[in-house]
Amino acid sequence: VLLQAPWPWSICALPSSMPLLLHLQDRPHVTAGDVTSETSMNASSCLQSSVDDSLLRGVKVSVMTSGFGRKFFSSSGTSKDYNTSRPVHRVDDFISHSWQTQRWAKFAAVCLFYNVPAATAASWLAAVVIFFLQTDMVGVLPTTLDFYTLHGGEVQVHSCGYWAMLFCPLVFVFVGVFRQELCPSRTVFVDKFCIHQEDEGLKRAGIRSIAGILKRSDRLVVLWTSSYFERLWCAYELASWIYLGRSNICFVPVSFAALAG
Repeated sequence: VLLQAPWPWSICALPSSMPLLLHLQDRPHVTAGDVTSETSMNASSCLQSSVDDSLLRGVKVSVMTSGFGRKFFSSSGTSKDYNTSRPVHRVDDFISHSWQTQRWAKFAAVCLFYNVPAATAASWLAAVVIFFLQTDMVGVLPTTLDFYTLHGGEVQVHSCGYWAMLFCPLVFVFVGVFRQELCPSRTVFVDKFCIHQEDEGLKRAGIRSIAGILKRSDRLVVLWTSSYFERLWCAYELASWIYLGRSNICFVPVSFAALAG
């Protein structure tokens, strides 16, 4: 099957060996021994375009970023990780990423994508509040800096404070990192949390239903790295999304987010 996206570099050929190769890539771990009995299965019987309601699960962004993204350190999951997800009817965002990407880089990318609008608004609000608190009418915050202007041959003294320069960046960073902990966050699909990593039956069923999960997701969020298309699972997820005729894709450059962080 040849799937062609609107972009020339997103042409993905899915070989007949795709079912076996997908199991061996860096998504939820299935070893070669696990799939020996399935090598004769064709793509239609191994990878499904629908998902059972019991397999469609999601987690809040706050779960994904807890502990400053410590869950991104390794793809190995436990029953405890799985239990942080909940059955859902639809998923707001499907997070497509490679486990080869460093934990801190992905954490910064997720915070940048989900929290920067709120962080910007919060820092502007803080600036407005500080401005009024240091006006002569209110006078709660002292003005410690003076600057002079020449107007009509007269020198005029103006007073201001450094409070906004001090607190607004702090507000931006705090909200940019912790907004999802303070306010309701979107429901996302992340393989480690939403596919059982210890129950082999649930793991296989979840892996086979990736396309079905994509079908019931409102948006595809790609944590982009230069090695993204080197991972067959990543290529499959993006190709499936395009094949389904969906256009709501957000690319989040991980390297840019790490640099900004």
